[in-house]
Amino acid sequence: MKHNAIDLRAEVKRASLPDGLNGFLFPLFEAISNALHSVEERWEENVEEQGKIRIDFSFVTKSIAVADNGIGFSEKNLNAFLTPLTGHKFERGGKGFGRFIAFKHFEKMHYASKVLLGDGKSYSGMYKYDPFATDDNLVELSSTRDIAEHNFDSGLTAKMQSPLPDVLNYFDASSEEYRDDDIVDKISTAVVDHFLVDFIQKKVPQDFVLSIDGVSNNLHQYFYSSLSTGGTRVETVVVNGNAEEFKFSYFKVSVERAKKHRLYFYADNRAASDLENISAGLNERPFEERLPVGVFKYYYLVAVSGSYFISSQSRDRIINLGVKASANGNRKTVREILIAYAKRHVLDIETEYTSKRQARMVSEVEHLIAIDPLLRRGLGGLTPEEFVKNRTITETREQLAQDLFVERFRRKFDFTKLDENASVQDLVDIVKTKIPEDAKEALAVYVAYRNHVIRIFRELLNKTED
Repeated sequence: MKHNAIDLRAEVKRASLPDGLNGFLFPLFEAISNALHSVEERWEENVEEQGKIRIDFSFVTKSIAVADNGIGFSEKNLNAFLTPLTGHKFERGGKGFGRFIAFKHFEKMHYASKVLLGDGKSYSGMYKYDPFATDDNLVELSSTRDIAEHNFDSGLTAKMQSPLPDVLNYFDASSEEYRDDDIVDKISTAVVDHFLVDFIQKKVPQDFVLSIDGVSNNLHQYFYSSLSTGGTRVETVVVNGNAEEFKFSYFKVSVERAKKHRLYFYADNRAASDLENISAGLNERPFEERLPVGVFKYYYLVAVSGSYFISSQSRDRIINLGVKASANGNRKTVREILIAYAKRHVLDIETEYTSKRQARMVSEVEHLIAIDPLLRRGLGGLTPEEFVKNRTITETREQLAQDLFVERFRRKFDFTKLDENASVQDLVDIVKTKIPEDAKEALAVYVAYRNHVIRIFRELLNKTED
């Protein structure tokens, strides 16, 4: 089957990928996405128990291969595969363009497939794929030189080879891209983060293995061994007059797997935003939970998903996060509102931490008022407990003092509003009823010290020749 090669090259050129490791791994993500769809189509509700996905990443051969035991190249999906921008995967959130993304980073793409036939027999084939060819785009191969036969009883192996110069550094284990990190762990984390919603929904096979030159890691076990669930929340935000529902899923990730509290936005069941660091204003340190085996220290990983999100063609960006929306009387961007909800939910979950922080902040407020009684006006009639409840949980003593100071001056009587024709009795009533006692005391102190300051200033003038 032939394609318009010029149009496809233009599409590939326009496709925008994230920066860094995630951008390099995007062709891998697309291959895994296809494998997940394939095993789900074959095994349906038994995908966790019966499905298999194997990833082989090689620094030696500079190649990446993804194999699954799904349905393989059936007539239906082969026709869809050979048709660019197909609607075959629209119901799954796909655009039918992901397979071309591999050519952003690799020169060669090969496939090996095995299909189970109705009579119990199977058909195998190996192929070279070139979406830009003027003749057939999928050419059957007779040799196993470029790709070995598919190992499972059914399904597909997709192999990316001959990386382009701009990504060769990702096949160098000593490069800056990996620094001193454990490479298996780093790539495992990237894959798990990208497909977090699939893990949550139990659509990932238990036999889901990443191997890097012989070192293997079961990603299903990796996901469940390093975290525990922290529950879910649902919030409604009004966007452009429409009530949009967003689901928040919370996971406690051990300090061995995370270094900060993170949030991802998901579109079409795929991570489609840059990592958001939500530690600021929440807790820069890990939370702690005492277990029978010891203390579990962890950071939160939050997944936010909703039908509102619209992703770009290559699904690496959500394009409507910056839209203004309303929630709790505030008008901010969708991104800002959802991050604020996420932090609030974490504090609701971590009741012990929140209670301790608020108690400490109440103590700080009481101490500040004891030092400077004038700051009491900054409470605006609230108790210290009520004042703290409306503040960010990580505010320092300095921030609390500043807030009290600002609120104190906001609540002063505005003397610019005085009627110039006011009588003496009116002015007396203002002093009696509008000026707080602590302000009257401050005025008396000011008058007393003002005279001393002026006298000292005059002495200084007399001692200076000019």
